[in-house]
Amino acid sequence: RRYKLQKVREYLLEYVAQSSSIGDIAAQWGFMHPSSFAKSYYTFFGEYPSETMKQSLSTTGFHKKALPK
Repeated sequence: RRYKLQKVREYLLEYVAQSSSIGDIAAQWGFMHPSSFAKSYYTFFGEYPSETMKQSLSTTGFHKKALPK
């Protein structure tokens, strides 16, 4: 579970999510219930996934890479 959460975090920090929502990215890693995913994410990282993505956008001004399929 921790590994999967870390991978989602990496995607939120590194990749474009223009055509994918946070929920889509989480589901790609096996998190099928958005509220449960967000709670687990917050427990491990101390912030919600949307905050991570906003942090990435404010740091770079844009996402760096396209989301791999």
